[in-house]
Amino acid sequence: MQAIEIDSQKERYLISIPKDVFDQSELLGILQLLRVESLAQKANIGDEVFEVEKQINQNWWEKNKNRFAIEK
Repeated sequence: MQAIEIDSQKERYLISIPKDVFDQSELLGILQLLRVESLAQKANIGDEVFEVEKQINQNWWEKNKNRFAIEK
């Protein structure tokens, strides 16, 4: 396995990742998380937003848990 390489240029980073480290969908998911984190920091979002997100997520799972129930 080759190493992950980061090349720092004037206005951007170029990151080289061997294909055997992540498949494309995993990499896109990681990049999406980084994007959301960056936007949240720029917006100066406080912890209360994450509490709302947690409640929304919990409510969704409670409402939809039967769709994902494992039958015995």
